[in-house]
Amino acid sequence: SAVPKIEIRSADACCNPYIAFKLILAAGMEGIKSGDCSLMEKTMKNSREHSEFQPLPSSLAEAAAIAENSDFVKKNLPEEIYSKFFKHTANIISLYNLADNKELFEENTYFKFV
Repeated sequence: SAVPKIEIRSADACCNPYIAFKLILAAGMEGIKSGDCSLMEKTMKNSREHSEFQPLPSSLAEAAAIAENSDFVKKNLPEEIYSKFFKHTANIISLYNLADNKELFEENTYFKFV
């Protein structure tokens, strides 16, 4: 039988690990407190074809919109961090949208930053 595990993959080296880990811990605690173990069955599937999860957002703008409209995110981040994070993210999205060369923008913004 499969053994439950936690796997955290950060594909974005610019991701704030403190914010991400805070939200991961909060999600786990919420599940423990509610006694809801329904995700266990969903995560025990062996392939993506059998997964009941929705695909991940395909852009930063899509991911930011989902996160900003999430009651869970708003409830679990201090107001100052929440507002500064989404203000900064909106600024990055605007600069990306204005960039003539999107690939060069991403290289200069992310790869030279890390």
